[in-house]
Amino acid sequence: MIMTTDDLCLSNLKYFRYWDKVKEKYPNLKLIVFTIANFKNTEDLSKSDIFKKWFEQHKDWCEIGVHGYDHQYPPECERDNQEKFIVKALEILRPFLLKEFLYRAPGFQVTCKTEPILRKLGFAGIAHQDKIKYFDGRFDIPFNTHCLDKYYNPITQIWTKLAL
Repeated sequence: MIMTTDDLCLSNLKYFRYWDKVKEKYPNLKLIVFTIANFKNTEDLSKSDIFKKWFEQHKDWCEIGVHGYDHQYPPECERDNQEKFIVKALEILRPFLLKEFLYRAPGFQVTCKTEPILRKLGFAGIAHQDKIKYFDGRFDIPFNTHCLDKYYNPITQIWTKLAL
């Protein structure tokens, strides 16, 4: 089973502690972490020693995926220059990405232009809602959550109950 989480950024890094607990219980866990490259234009992860340290501690079981550049409104894929924002996110996250890397659009907002842009930029596939579509024809259905407390989801609800 593939598991994913969305919205990882410096502001939400504290919620990732739940996944550390899950990993202790399930040592074979592999997780795709869809990461915001520069949340609200104030959290450039390439300049963050905190994120770099987190990445080093988790890179053996966490795969970084691109979850956009700034996560602001309107969602990047609804902007005329969506490719520019995807490229900016790639520039920041490239050192943390595997050879095959995925994209999940903020707010699940995609257009007919999104997939061709991703293919051109070398993405292996796109995660959309409850599916991962790899451009080589594979599909996966992951268990997906958000890595923040804004939305109701099992991860943050358990995190709150455990008071980690």
